[in-house]
Amino acid sequence: MAFLMPTKDAARFGKPHTQVPDLDNLAKLVLDAMQDTGLIANDSHVALLSLSKSWAPAERSGVIVELENLEAQPGAPGAARPDWLK
Repeated sequence: MAFLMPTKDAARFGKPHTQVPDLDNLAKLVLDAMQDTGLIANDSHVALLSLSKSWAPAERSGVIVELENLEAQPGAPGAARPDWLK
């Protein structure tokens, strides 16, 4: 997950965002939303997180989420779509 926090100050673009909200709380919010909407069956299935939080122009602010199934073997049944994804 990459959180792009809005700012009008161009000098901050791309630099780390070290203010509230806390990065762990943002990640929890996204994981809960993914579970509540049925994208993942249960957020307890998440075994690895890579997180960042940086400044961005307001029009590019938001969150980028990438999902990867760490258990799938190339060419194995279910490799294209993990079972924990609905």
